[in-house]
Amino acid sequence: MAPRGHSYGQYTLGATSIPFSEILQLPYSSATTPSADFNVSYFADSSTDTCAGNLQCFSQIAPLLEITRQAVPFRATTPIQRATIPLILQGLHVLGVAPTGSGKTLAFLVPAIMNLYQSCTQESGGKNLCLILLPSRILTLQVAEVLRGLLGGTHNPSAPRRQVLSVFGGASLSDTEDQFPPFTQGIDDGAMSFLLGTPGRVHTLATRKSRYRESFARALRQSLSILILDEVDRLFDMGCANEFHELLRMFPKDAQRLYFTATVLPAIESTLLNQSFRRHGVRIVVQHVTRPCATLQHDFLLVKSAKHKTGLLHQLLQEKLRAKAPDCIRKIIVFCNSIATTEMCFRELSQHPHISAAARMLHSNVENDDRVKILKALHKDPTVRILVATDIASRGIDIETIDYVVNYCFPVSLVDYIHRSGRTGRAGREGTVMSFIAHSDYEFVPEICNMLAAQGCEVPSDLAYIRQSLERRKCTT
Repeated sequence: MAPRGHSYGQYTLGATSIPFSEILQLPYSSATTPSADFNVSYFADSSTDTCAGNLQCFSQIAPLLEITRQAVPFRATTPIQRATIPLILQGLHVLGVAPTGSGKTLAFLVPAIMNLYQSCTQESGGKNLCLILLPSRILTLQVAEVLRGLLGGTHNPSAPRRQVLSVFGGASLSDTEDQFPPFTQGIDDGAMSFLLGTPGRVHTLATRKSRYRESFARALRQSLSILILDEVDRLFDMGCANEFHELLRMFPKDAQRLYFTATVLPAIESTLLNQSFRRHGVRIVVQHVTRPCATLQHDFLLVKSAKHKTGLLHQLLQEKLRAKAPDCIRKIIVFCNSIATTEMCFRELSQHPHISAAARMLHSNVENDDRVKILKALHKDPTVRILVATDIASRGIDIETIDYVVNYCFPVSLVDYIHRSGRTGRAGREGTVMSFIAHSDYEFVPEICNMLAAQGCEVPSDLAYIRQSLERRKCTT
């Protein structure tokens, strides 16, 4: 697709040209967050004409006031938003890589709304469908809520109608299909249309023999303007690779592609960064330069047994929930590695009345309606302060009052550790990650030590000793 350039109110694209692979230093500043620095690296084909612009605040995009609620445009932008939004508004493909909690959701939603708005208001009537693929029902519902909030208010009565539809596994397939006639009719009528869903359910809807399959497939072929993949690393690690790749082949080649992730896997680059992307796309990597430990503290406890671990968890929660300011903890997530362990941990905690009333449990066997209620309670009910969960809660949950994360079971990979940790200390706020380490977890210690050292954090003496012991053992075998 050919890049397009636009002028949006006070904000004009084309302010700064970015040469191939140049590294720019952008300050991270916001009225709500402390100052920090990030490296922002741009990697583009030498033929790609890219412009960084100088987007410091959403209010610089004047027409945004006509499309969205006023709550967002006046917010200062984060580095990933500042780096990607100007390029997305040009129509370029973008792969955005940034830490958890860095503002990736608004980095793709805001410019996607703007581009779709512009397409829908063309005299000839442009393509008007944006498809957002996400790895889980929870994340789909959360992003849909943010999107509806952005689209909920308008100051322009002549603006095109807007519609949002969410589809995911676990919901009734027939009920989902029944929503398609009005949705596809809205697409035909020129409405700004956003379809959010998990790959498995979208693939089923596109391939399953039903009376709606043709109209859905036609909408994808003829009306898809923007394709967004959020949490790309998770999408590639979901166990439905064949369906996912088949789905990608169904989308029109001229659709703008926006990929966002916290970590980059080799499969992402080999599969997604095709010739078209490299010709009209930019890969943007936003990394911390200053120590993230200024806002995120990593603590570790060596444990002897499962019984010892449960007792430590109860003691820890009791102390944190009863502490007075400034040590008082508002919300806590306790992560376990399996459904069975999650249920056992929740059952043990529920035996203590002062904890039972404050705790909720979340895993893949929890019904979808109950998941929504649990997350809503965690977000808005001040008496609900503990969530015991599997890794289903490690992605996409953005609740600013989560101050503390406990790895009751140590994560099985560094990527999982990063995403669990990302539930706290978001957008520059302070947070703590407490990890219980049993003898069976020692193999992961060297990776954690390397990560802490790379981030400029102090490596605890216990972990350093374990790493040295493992290294000595390797040398003697």
